[in-house]
Amino acid sequence: MLEGPLSPMGCASITKYEPCQLEPSCQLKPLWSLVRDTIAYVLDQTTLEDLLENKLTLNKGDNFLAFKRTN
Repeated sequence: MLEGPLSPMGCASITKYEPCQLEPSCQLKPLWSLVRDTIAYVLDQTTLEDLLENKLTLNKGDNFLAFKRTN
């Protein structure tokens, strides 16, 4: 189990939210929220077995990176 916030910025954190004076007009908060949600999804989908047996590979698409399990 990992500890601490997953968000790279306090304003997008669910567990350690930190308000920011720029937040009402911030154009970056949706990006930080997406990063936080993506990190959480990858961690939720990854098992210890996946790591121990090196079952994750990185797929590079045109506009994204994704991890997948190998068989």
